[in-house]
Amino acid sequence: MNCSMFREMIFNYTAGELDADSLADFRGHYETCGPCGTALKTIEAQEEILVSLPRPKAPDALWRRVRAEIESRVLLRRLERPSRYAGRWLAGAAALLMAAAALWALARPQPREELPFRVVDVPSGGGALGRMIPGYENPDPTSAVSDGLLGMSP
Repeated sequence: MNCSMFREMIFNYTAGELDADSLADFRGHYETCGPCGTALKTIEAQEEILVSLPRPKAPDALWRRVRAEIESRVLLRRLERPSRYAGRWLAGAAALLMAAAALWALARPQPREELPFRVVDVPSGGGALGRMIPGYENPDPTSAVSDGLLGMSP
C-alpha cells in the first residue's frame, strides 16, 4: 500500500468499512509511515471532538412545520397517483375490446373474390384448342396439351 491509497481509504477505516485484507494492509502502512500515521491520529482526534459535542435540538415549531410539509406532500402524491387498480381495469378493457374486434372480424361476411377466368365456348370437336381446354371430353388439360404439342392424337 502507498500513501495515496491510504488517503483514499482513511475514512472507510474510521467508519469500520474495510474488509480483513484491506484492514491488514491499512494498519501495516500507518504503523510504518510517519506522515500517514500522524494523519490518521489527527482525523481520529477530530472525530472524538465532534462526537463529544452536544447535538442541538430543533425547535418544536420546526418539527411541526416539517411534519405538516411531509403530510401535505404525501397527500398530494396520493391524489395525483391513480388508483392501483386503474392499470388492471385498463388492461381488462383493452383485452375485451380486442376480443370483440376479433369476433366482429370473424363474424362479418367476407366479400367474394372475382376469379380471373373467361368462359370460352369451344365446339365439341374443337381440334387442338378443344384438347387444351378442360371440358367434359377432356378432363385433364396437361395430357391434352402435351399430346397436342407433340402432334399425337388422344
